[in-house]
Amino acid sequence: MKKFRFRLNSFLSYRKHLEQEAKQDVSLTRNKISDCRKRIDSYETNQQQNITELHEKMTSGIDANQIRIYTSYHDRLNLILKNENLQYAHLQKELSHKQKVLKQRSIEKKAIENLKQRKKETYYKDLNDYLQKESEDMIIMRKIKENKK
Repeated sequence: MKKFRFRLNSFLSYRKHLEQEAKQDVSLTRNKISDCRKRIDSYETNQQQNITELHEKMTSGIDANQIRIYTSYHDRLNLILKNENLQYAHLQKELSHKQKVLKQRSIEKKAIENLKQRKKETYYKDLNDYLQKESEDMIIMRKIKENKK
């Protein structure tokens, strides 16, 4: 008896590999988004601290040069936050795209796996039918021999 052999096994392995790469890309992008979110939170905290410190110093009296330093620092933090938010939005779009690619790769892999399963079931059903037919033929042959005697 021949054992079942799926001819597209190497193709299935390749599809699994592509799916694994897509999973890694999604994971890497999620990590980048998490890091970006942490940076944004950190900059927002620094900005709040800067505003609070400036407010405290303004109530107790502050030099005009120091106000300019605080405001330029605040403006720079605003610019950095704007860039980080743009980066965050870009990473979100990239994640969405990579998730679509992952979904497509998963569907393609699953289609090949389903084909393999159907082929396997068909193979074993045909093999079982063949063996059943052979067994029935043997029984018929025995009965014919017995009837001739």
